Amino acid sequence: MDAFDIVRCHALSSAGDGYWVVPATASFPRSAPLGASLAREDGDLVLRSDGSGDGSITTISSGWRTNDELLLSEGWADESLQCDRVEMSEATLRRAADDVLGVTPPEKARQGAILEGLRTLGYLPPTTAELGGAVLAGGLVSDELGRHLQALSVTNVELGMFGEAGCVINIGEGVPLSCEHEERVGRVLCAACDSLLAGFATPLHADEEALEAEPEGDHASRRLQLSIRSRLSRKRCLAACRASAAAWVERPTATGTLRRPWKVNIKTSG
Repeated sequence: MDAFDIVRCHALSSAGDGYWVVPATASFPRSAPLGASLAREDGDLVLRSDGSGDGSITTISSGWRTNDELLLSEGWADESLQCDRVEMSEATLRRAADDVLGVTPPEKARQGAILEGLRTLGYLPPTTAELGGAVLAGGLVSDELGRHLQALSVTNVELGMFGEAGCVINIGEGVPLSCEHEERVGRVLCAACDSLLAGFATPLHADEEALEAEPEGDHASRRLQLSIRSRLSRKRCLAACRASAAAWVERPTATGTLRRPWKVNIKTSG
């Protein structure tokens, strides 16, 4: 698998010929246009745009990968990468829930049972119990992270109304438990984002200033710029998510609103 990953970084698929390994593609622009295709001309590989007719080399896609992957495998990063994401561990979410809600040990045990129920019924992946989910570009939250947050924001109030099984089904099917519960989710998410942002050595505005001030120069300067671009993208994901969650907490007008970053697709119970 590792060998395939190495080859895939600079490989292009050509119909009938398998994979062509082309290290030079590392310097090409990314994100091939829809309909682009490969052709072999006099021994060279040419990527054509559909219907262009001019034979010019266009762009090559690096796939739906994060800046971390791209920086390690191909040596470049984009501070505005639309497929970037920031993984949040379950431990980070539990610490945030403890700090914000102060749940009791019995409540924690029942929250754990809800998470196990979500995994058993396929609402959470069973093989990534240590991961809570991801914050995506623009501050949106993956389904897995949203369900984790909701499970860890359950208290005796919801448990008394629905029981553990009822909480599992409601959370899994996207049915809000209550406006108060959703408000708790927003506060826990804000705390988790704050925790990860505080773990960086520099604040977001400092990286933005450094990126603007850093000129194109020697190899060391370029490596520094790429590192700044990678972590700046992560910080923007978290900052956007935190702002959206805080806006919901400040004005939770209805549990079905799409303003929440953690549940875009909402189901209602009536």
